[in-house]
Amino acid sequence: MTENVLDGFKILQVKYKKESKVVRQIFVKPHNVRVLEPSKPTDRTLFVANIPPWMDKDTLQSYFQKFGNVQAVYFEFEPTVGEPSQPSSNQYFPNFRDPYETGNGFKFAYVVYERGSSVRNCIAKLDTSEQMFVACGHKPLLTGVKKYIKQYNEQIHNKNELLANIQA
Repeated sequence: MTENVLDGFKILQVKYKKESKVVRQIFVKPHNVRVLEPSKPTDRTLFVANIPPWMDKDTLQSYFQKFGNVQAVYFEFEPTVGEPSQPSSNQYFPNFRDPYETGNGFKFAYVVYERGSSVRNCIAKLDTSEQMFVACGHKPLLTGVKKYIKQYNEQIHNKNELLANIQA
């Protein structure tokens, strides 16, 4: 097994699906900052960089779950030391620059484990020679026209539900 390491980052090879010819690299290392943030404790958090636009939170979490129980996954557009951003919660006025939505550019993530030993386990056992496939049969990712149709249909709201929400 060849060791893919760059400036302390382990490099994980990622493909959209098995038939894809393009391979993306995700960079993984333990989160280490001087400013302490309770939601991203340095002893239990992995910093993940260069996440492709088509990768979602559930896919990332399910991959890192094999090294230990994942408590939370936070997406950002740039590395941060403060409180992590949360997914847009307003269904009527969504944030179109939401890092949790697919298709919004390359991202960074913080994977927070329940135990610090899971971070050490991940770094020790992460096989950088294997490739990760994101769009599997059990959970296909929507792209192109199918993704557009889903997003369009989600924008159409039931008139009665909208009025009830406004009056509440």
